[in-house]
Amino acid sequence: MPTTLAVNAMGTRFELVLAGDEPHRLRAVGELALREITECHSRFNLFDPGSWLNTINRRAGDESVPLDDLTFQLLDTCRQVHRGSGGAFDITVAPLMHATGLHRPGGSCNADAIDIARSRVGMQHVRLDHDAKTIRFTLPGITLDLGAVAKGFAIDMVIELLKEHGIACALLHGGTSTAAAIGTPPNQDAWRIRLHNHHTTAKQPDITFALKDNAVSVSAPTGRMIESQGEMIGHVLDPRTGEAAATQPFAAVVGPSASLADAWSTALLVLGHRPDAMPDDMRAILPEQHDREPITTNTLTTTMEGVAL
Repeated sequence: MPTTLAVNAMGTRFELVLAGDEPHRLRAVGELALREITECHSRFNLFDPGSWLNTINRRAGDESVPLDDLTFQLLDTCRQVHRGSGGAFDITVAPLMHATGLHRPGGSCNADAIDIARSRVGMQHVRLDHDAKTIRFTLPGITLDLGAVAKGFAIDMVIELLKEHGIACALLHGGTSTAAAIGTPPNQDAWRIRLHNHHTTAKQPDITFALKDNAVSVSAPTGRMIESQGEMIGHVLDPRTGEAAATQPFAAVVGPSASLADAWSTALLVLGHRPDAMPDDMRAILPEQHDREPITTNTLTTTMEGVAL
């Protein structure tokens, strides 16, 4: 039987499956992994005034803030995806998220606040110094929101920790939307994850992702919803316009990094297509490609086939 562990963090549930012959050691390593996730939650929680992310948001408008290597790496990754996606992915979207009410339970749009927020969004106003490993905002009001990438980053940190402890067979998912795998389950050639998409009327089969030492992330406009001008809109905004991303029911990305898959799936949901600048080792899956893709994910709930969680 596999060893399974779980923790609630980042507003969702992370579940870890470890396979091997030493259940006591696997559980001990798994508990270390869960602590890594809670540490990421503490560092990058936008809603905790004492988090490291909020320290950056408070100070970077006035001074260059020194960063540890991992945080700098994460923010630099966000900058690269921002550039490659033409601004469709942008971690400075926080003012817009707040103005539209998406940062508050039961929030509602404020048109005047949205107009102001649009002027305070843009990664071009974030200066990352590679030599000094610092961050500085060049425009007042810039605020970072890592909600579209922190989950993938936490998963990447756990995968590295598991490998350092000699784990050869594991699967971790966060919120049934981002997952990463090490090796394969016993007597199987891959970890299989099925995506169910209930947001399309097309008679298309489920997509099953076969993971082996790689990651997958799925983004969808549903989830947190607010009312705007009599319509319900989803929680993914186009940072270039401030409007809700409604181009398609979902976007999925498979690649070597959960962080990149997480960020790029958000960008693809906004764009509705794969941009030329997207890295070649990142595979994009969009709804209209179902009948052409040689894979077999129909909700946006991911389930681990053959694994009891």
